[in-house]
Amino acid sequence: MKNKIMLFYNLENIEVSKNGDNYFFRIKDKMFSFEKIYSISKFKEMLSFLNKTGYLRSFKIIKNIYGQDTTLIDNTWFVLLMHYEEKIDLYQEIMHPFFISGINIYPERWDFLWIRKIDYYEYQVVHVSPYYPILVESFNYFIGLAENAISYVNYNFYSKSRNDAKISLCHFRISLQNFFDPLNFTIDYYVRDVAEYFKFLFFSYQYKDFDFESFLKNSNFSFDDFVLLYSRLLFPSYYFDLYDDILNKQVSENQLKKIIFRQNEYYMFLQYIYDVICTFVFIPPISWIKKEML
Repeated sequence: MKNKIMLFYNLENIEVSKNGDNYFFRIKDKMFSFEKIYSISKFKEMLSFLNKTGYLRSFKIIKNIYGQDTTLIDNTWFVLLMHYEEKIDLYQEIMHPFFISGINIYPERWDFLWIRKIDYYEYQVVHVSPYYPILVESFNYFIGLAENAISYVNYNFYSKSRNDAKISLCHFRISLQNFFDPLNFTIDYYVRDVAEYFKFLFFSYQYKDFDFESFLKNSNFSFDDFVLLYSRLLFPSYYFDLYDDILNKQVSENQLKKIIFRQNEYYMFLQYIYDVICTFVFIPPISWIKKEML
């Protein structure tokens, strides 16, 4: 891949490192990433939106020798990004979202997306089971959590006639490393970012010092917003992300033990968030969570 990057971008003498599907290198004091695009149509749609709104921050897309934003190599699309150093205050970014109106981009149904994800993992786990005993042992448990999240969002949101949840420019995942990465953007319900931020706080051991009640009070959420928020907190994206990293050889399977060990603590966190939400509006409870905490 090193030679192809140099060829398509007229570069010389770069040293390339690989992380997952992406490639990284430095030129002087600048960091570059050559990143895989999983859906070229969605990327172009999102890039057009980011350019129109002027929201493309912290990254610059480097055009190839043909003046194009994307490069096709071995039937896979890539984009070359030059990273600007920019300090990110996640709290301020999450508290001040970029709300969307007047465009024909709508969120995909979470329950359908999650069902497809579960179907894929259930098919795949059969083939990897001989190599990952910890993953296999914990798999059905977290699949069960995902199915609970699907039922909750389906019954309490998608089956209802109303739909007043706020839509904004969101992120697939919340992190300090790729917050402004154009490949990390999606159009979704604003509470997607809020839920993923809450998970980020929990798994980075920062949640005990965070004022969730004040945050949610200032957010002015509707009933639908709160239902979606709680649904996404129920869905164990943290487990499936780690599942992918393990199979891609990016982390050791032993990393799963950290999640499994903290699951009861996460139930307590879910119950606490539920209690906070119910100071503003009553949403249906999850009765088994309290039982799991005992």
